[in-house]
Amino acid sequence: MRIAHISDIHLFCGHCIRHESILNKRLIGLANWYLRRRRKMDFRILNLLSEKMKEIKPDVLCITGDIVHLGFRDEFQRARKWLEELRSICPVKIVPGNHDAYLPECIPLLKITFGDFFSIKEAEISSKAALEDIFPVVDFDEKSRVALIGLSTATPTGLIHATGCLGKGQIQRLGGVLKDLGQKGLFRVILIHHPPIHGCVSKRRSLIDLDELNKLVDKTGAEVFLFGHSHRRLVLPSNGNISKRIYLNAPSITSTSKDPLKRAGFFMIDIDRKDREWLVTCKDFILGENQRSFISGKGHFWSLSS
Repeated sequence: MRIAHISDIHLFCGHCIRHESILNKRLIGLANWYLRRRRKMDFRILNLLSEKMKEIKPDVLCITGDIVHLGFRDEFQRARKWLEELRSICPVKIVPGNHDAYLPECIPLLKITFGDFFSIKEAEISSKAALEDIFPVVDFDEKSRVALIGLSTATPTGLIHATGCLGKGQIQRLGGVLKDLGQKGLFRVILIHHPPIHGCVSKRRSLIDLDELNKLVDKTGAEVFLFGHSHRRLVLPSNGNISKRIYLNAPSITSTSKDPLKRAGFFMIDIDRKDREWLVTCKDFILGENQRSFISGKGHFWSLSS
């Protein structure tokens, strides 16, 4: 199975701003955009991404949150159009990030606009269901024996916080899902926005119930975590035979940073089974310095006992 992984688009629509709509947390996000982000992001990169997806032909494109920036209706509608264009190229599966749930009023928009992208089956979801009750959302490919488990850490937070939370119910359901898939011998890939390891982000941007998640996964097992939020690429471990998990943190797909660790890019992950081992290959594509194409960077390879 071939998976492409991107994160943190932060689609922004300046024309939709009204004074009365920013007398809340959005005011801080707006200031952050004009003072910092707008000089480091370019949405034209998304056109390059579409062309690259046509070239590499992934079985699924996984997007790990922060699709919109301030949660305005126009941002969601623009993002929806972009997602539909991507879905005409390959199946798309998303999980929400904290910016997708920037304010409580964003939650209904999130579910209505993105709900059928939570699964590659394009299934509709109940608009009345709480966001955390919808997840985990599981897709699995019978031929490759790979399962994709989407989680939601998206929750509205205070003015200067960007924390995430799974909640007891979602963690409990995840335990049952991972145990069942493991007993069936499936390769389990977890999609989550907030980093599932310590040290990637500050406390005010971290996953509140990270320790509970790690305790569960240590017990049930999982093979790969795909995540975002930090806007910084990270691959752990680098290569080799491993007994635990692979962690892949994608940078912001719209970043024009000169720092190679923060510049736009995506992971292309190939998962194959040979005898009693899972073979995982990952290519790290990075935006070229001329910002006209994605180039293949460092490659990684792992083998895991099945």
